[in-house]
Amino acid sequence: MRKLKKSRFLLVIMLVFALLVPQGVFASTILPTVENKGLSNSSRGEPARPQPEFKQGEIIFKTNGKDKDAFYILRKYKLTVLRNDRRFGYILASAPGGTDVEKLVMALNRESSVQYSQPNYIYKTFGRPNDPQYSRQWAMPKINAEKGWGLVKPGSSVIMAILDTGADVNHPDLKNRLVPGTNTVNPLKSTRDDVGHGTHVAGIAGAAINNGQGIAGVAGFANIKIMPVKVFDGSGGGSDISISDGIIWAADHGARVMNMSFGSYYQSDVLNEAIDYAYKKGVVMVAAAGNWASQDISYPAAISKVMAVSATDKNDKLADFSSYGPLIDVCAPGDKIYSTIWDPYKGSSYSEMSGTSMASPMVAGLAALLLTKNPKLTNDEVRQIIEASATDLGDPGWDPKFGHGMINVAKALTTSLYKLDDSNGTVQKAVYLVNGVSKKGKIDYGSDIDWYKVDVPEKSHLQVEVLPAGKVSPGVEIYDGSEELVASFNTGGSSKDDESDEEEFFRPRPSLKVAEAVYGLVTDLDGGEYYIRVFGNHFRWSEDDYVVTARVIPEAALVKDLNEPNDSSEEPKKMFVGTPVSGAVLSGDDQDWFQIELHRRAYRVKVDVPEGLDLAVDIELKESSSMESDYDYEYGAWYSDTINKGGLGQDEDGVIILPEKGAGTYLINVYEASGGAVNSNYTVTITEFNLRPDKYENNDTWERASGIKLREEITANFDREEDEDWYQIRVDNTGILKIDLQEPQNTHYYLNLYSDPEAEPVGKSSYRYSYDMEEDEPRSFEFKVNPGNYYFNIYTWDRITAEDYTIKTEFKNFYFVDQEINDRPSLANEITLNTPKKGTLYPDEDIDVYVFNVEKPQPFLVYITPPADLDTTAYVLKEMKPDKKDGEDDSGEGDIGDGAGSDGEEGPEEPLLDLVSKIDSGNKGQVDTGVFVPTKAGKYYIAVAAAEGKSTGRYSISITPFQIKPDAWEDNNTIAKAKLLNSGTSIRPTFMGTEDLDWYKIYAPGKGKLAVKLTVPSDIDGVVDIYDTSGKYVTRIDQSMTGEEESGTVPVLKKGYYYIKTYEYLGNSSVQQYTLNVKYVK
Repeated sequence: MRKLKKSRFLLVIMLVFALLVPQGVFASTILPTVENKGLSNSSRGEPARPQPEFKQGEIIFKTNGKDKDAFYILRKYKLTVLRNDRRFGYILASAPGGTDVEKLVMALNRESSVQYSQPNYIYKTFGRPNDPQYSRQWAMPKINAEKGWGLVKPGSSVIMAILDTGADVNHPDLKNRLVPGTNTVNPLKSTRDDVGHGTHVAGIAGAAINNGQGIAGVAGFANIKIMPVKVFDGSGGGSDISISDGIIWAADHGARVMNMSFGSYYQSDVLNEAIDYAYKKGVVMVAAAGNWASQDISYPAAISKVMAVSATDKNDKLADFSSYGPLIDVCAPGDKIYSTIWDPYKGSSYSEMSGTSMASPMVAGLAALLLTKNPKLTNDEVRQIIEASATDLGDPGWDPKFGHGMINVAKALTTSLYKLDDSNGTVQKAVYLVNGVSKKGKIDYGSDIDWYKVDVPEKSHLQVEVLPAGKVSPGVEIYDGSEELVASFNTGGSSKDDESDEEEFFRPRPSLKVAEAVYGLVTDLDGGEYYIRVFGNHFRWSEDDYVVTARVIPEAALVKDLNEPNDSSEEPKKMFVGTPVSGAVLSGDDQDWFQIELHRRAYRVKVDVPEGLDLAVDIELKESSSMESDYDYEYGAWYSDTINKGGLGQDEDGVIILPEKGAGTYLINVYEASGGAVNSNYTVTITEFNLRPDKYENNDTWERASGIKLREEITANFDREEDEDWYQIRVDNTGILKIDLQEPQNTHYYLNLYSDPEAEPVGKSSYRYSYDMEEDEPRSFEFKVNPGNYYFNIYTWDRITAEDYTIKTEFKNFYFVDQEINDRPSLANEITLNTPKKGTLYPDEDIDVYVFNVEKPQPFLVYITPPADLDTTAYVLKEMKPDKKDGEDDSGEGDIGDGAGSDGEEGPEEPLLDLVSKIDSGNKGQVDTGVFVPTKAGKYYIAVAAAEGKSTGRYSISITPFQIKPDAWEDNNTIAKAKLLNSGTSIRPTFMGTEDLDWYKIYAPGKGKLAVKLTVPSDIDGVVDIYDTSGKYVTRIDQSMTGEEESGTVPVLKKGYYYIKTYEYLGNSSVQQYTLNVKYVK
């Protein structure tokens, strides 16, 4: 029966949690699953890398420009040309059915005639729908928009291109704002939005200002127009081709500003070329940083010619979903942003969405305002003004979360562009550096470049050191006397050589330093004059000085690397346990490979790192002497790890634990993690390591769980991949059990709490995946518990480390009102008619489930009163009886036991449930009411949860019979029965039944207008239709969503009675009143 119980419970949990947990949780959290076990970049302590999405069967490649090369590739790999782009020279081709695109890309990249090859990547928009809960446009005061609008005067025409899902061309806030665009997904179709994301983005950037309705966009003035460029299909996916075509089309058709609220995790050469094309045409390009909640910036935002925008919340904190990192330029509000939207049911409407998609168009709108004020500004100058005028957030100056700060519309419009320290801005003005003598410089603005020169004697070498300007670590390039690039450092390239990229399906993401010095070494130079170019990566600038030093190193002073050549895995040098080996990183792409025999379980790897280097060590099994089969290699003995804990100039010291069948030959790869090089030797030593004993072992199963006491601190570790630690703890009172888990650095552990170790857990931990959680912070988990014995287990699917984890438990008494744990249907508390129940929703993600026995089907009213600091929501579910055949259990399999509990498992089975209705009419502190109508007698369950957050305050829930009672204005469900309204007088009727229609009439004594305002309760989406004196339909007022006011004016052309019909958009009923006010204005 175990399988039956588990399957039922999973069904219930998936249903209830999918409905009750806020959507944002799932958008920013990766939960541990077997499928993502192998995806974690554990050596860096980073979240799992997203799997690449691309169009199956399609490949993009570019040859060296000769037609015969392209023909050869097409014929050799049996490719069919889908498109031959003559602008940039790439070919989009389809491969034979069943072709592995990843392997095909790697094969083409090995061809000498191919410049690059890549899949046709798919891009996704970065917006998450969210029901409106707060004031509609809280973001505008944050960016100082109102004051800025007062500074805007009629100026030059500017076109903003919105590359997205299209735009709602009939939206009242957009229809007069649009210029012709294009559809690059299907050129035969229009730019109409069929998703809603593009309309939302367009409204943020440029919804009409002062048009008497809707919202105001950042750049909603008449002379600033929106160009909708539809680069996404109806599923919200766009490809490299559709997006690149959209960029080029917009640049060719007059766009001065371009917003791209989408992205991909992977680099694309095709996209890079399109961005470069638009940049050279002077387009200001802005893009969403991404919703990865990590340091992974999406493309195209990661491209230096594009402004990367992170998102903030109402408290000026980085939004929990927002990407961040060295490439962020500025930030803008992106959480719960109210804007125009196209709704598939309502059409033109308004709603909230969250994401960096919402932050990016605010910056694009500001760029358009600057260009309408001064059309002579270049794209670099617009970018500089936006960054220089931003309101600083976080650490002083530029920082990786907020960039230069929150955009400030008013300040930007009053900021004058000026340039300082431009005396060495060209190679001809290069400042001479004396050997070994430091010189200060400043990168005053994004496109600022400082040139230096130094004399290098024959057969000498050049060491360059640049100390950071605040948090800005400059990029450094070295050129010879003919101005040919010799070397580059900290310019965003990979730290490993280009040849390694051929074996990778995707190219490594750029790695840029933050607040670290840049060291570069160029060896074996010809004598002569050399130039050093210092600049801000990704348009970075700072008010602080950097310090540059050039040192000429004679041949005799250059350190020796006696193990060279060992630059690849094909030519490793042997090393031995306990014997140090030395090497040197004499160029940014230098790698040193070693080979060693390892036969014990654990070894210590220690690297003595010289000043100026950030070394990392990769360890990988080459071949195992203990492998007995391919299965052992694939699943039992294969091993790979990276040691890279230290920063610049810091020694590396780590322990590796080999798999049980991992004895054999290992490859050791030493490289500079950030692409630097210095004239110094490093030393690597590998020694045997004895693992510390774990006093709690053997506690690998719940039957052998180690008993612990409250507030006892546990220190333990894992010594193998499948190791799992179980603990048992006794709780004597009802309350909150808190467990603090401190993981070793760069690891991710999971914790589950059980009241019954053979049943589903009471609670579980999730993946550490948040920007605001430091690695050395313990993670705290709170669980609501009753008196009894509890078990919890800890495990990892990540790297095994010799370091200990620590756990500390605490407990606090808490009165839960019902004194029961009713977090699942099998533990539901019974609720009866007219008898209120009280409960609490604490801690996070708490759910209270009640069971209600229906004896006779009739309408029932559910009434929930939350505490002032809580927004409740609930779902009504009915119990279903599974169809069973004789001799089968509910899982469809024969009963192999003697009945329930035959396998030793205790506890009730979970019922099968089906959703009946949702109850969510109120916001924080507001009553939630709803009516459900059972179709037959039986058990019905009501699951109550917090829509957001938690509260120690009590809520109450009651169920009463519901009778539809007509209000004072019924019966007025036809135009013939319309009730008379007095001008300017508010009435408060109800929609007391499904499909209820309320008709009213008002007398207009002559020409003028009717001002209509409909205020609805939070569970109603009201609509107002207006009819003239003859009963002919005139117009509809329906701009807002559920719980929001509808208002508008209607012209009166002659005297007589005008008719008003009000109704709920989806035909729903409500026990709460709405307010209607209609006023005749002469």
